[in-house]
Amino acid sequence: MPNQTYATISELQARITLDGSPDTGIPEATLQQLLEQAGGEIEAHCRRDFWLHTNLYEPPLAGPGPCKETLIGRGTEFILLKAYPLISLISLKIDGGELSATERAALNLESYGRVWGRTFPRGARIEAEYAAGYETPPAAVKEACLRFASRKYRLARTRERVASGVRSETMEGYSVTFDPLNVDRDVAVLLKPLVRGRAAA
Repeated sequence: MPNQTYATISELQARITLDGSPDTGIPEATLQQLLEQAGGEIEAHCRRDFWLHTNLYEPPLAGPGPCKETLIGRGTEFILLKAYPLISLISLKIDGGELSATERAALNLESYGRVWGRTFPRGARIEAEYAAGYETPPAAVKEACLRFASRKYRLARTRERVASGVRSETMEGYSVTFDPLNVDRDVAVLLKPLVRGRAAA
């Protein structure tokens, strides 16, 4: 999500200081850029995001909106939705026919995205709209964001391009660009339980 980050500018400023960097005059725009890049790397590594996707936002609040997904029935008594944790099922259509609120209420929802309680015919077009995600992103995601952003800043400033994976750098403007998926081992370990395909956290 543009302009939203998993940690705040003030948290990153404190982390860079704690990590031993003497530079306390980092422009906020640079810190924001680092946080956004770190968030993008985390989402790419985990193959998912950690925002709240819901239809309950009202102006002036803003959010990414509910998840919308189309699946093909496999003749089983369940479907597996991609986004999780699953919060609620807003609408469900099977071959264009929408289930009533009573029919939806009879279904069983599991946090990792499994919806079960009726047969989903083989070959049927299933359209689901649902709320999923986190009101507050997991603490591990915030920690990973801060580690990633603070390290990348320090490495860019000390010009350790080979070790850091930095592709380009403009020191006067504090502009940094990083190669994708360059996640440190300890950050990868921190995020391991949250990678798509593992049990939902």
